[in-house]
Amino acid sequence: EIPALGLLITIPYYVGFTYKIGQTPGIKFLGLHVIDENESIPDFRRVLLREVVAKSVPSMLLIAGAYSIILLAAGYIAGAILLLGYLWILRDENKRGLHDYIGGSYVIKKDRR
Repeated sequence: EIPALGLLITIPYYVGFTYKIGQTPGIKFLGLHVIDENESIPDFRRVLLREVVAKSVPSMLLIAGAYSIILLAAGYIAGAILLLGYLWILRDENKRGLHDYIGGSYVIKKDRR
């Protein structure tokens, strides 16, 4: 199905760029960089937690919701929690969202050179 195809494209995109260079092209355009607590690019486990578990699970549950009302409801609940996690960035002193806390990552402003 088309939504599942979208996940098959976006997950490698976000995981690959974040793991290899610490930023996707969009994050790079904004002058930002994803780091861990040691100020280096997060390891693969952290990137998977940040990009797949925290960001993609709601979409996966919504797609699976075509087969189960329970999974559909879980997808909406997970999506609402993730949305609140993004809104948390507005209040957090380090500007970390729920996905950053789950992945142990930070997003910082990077000097353009």
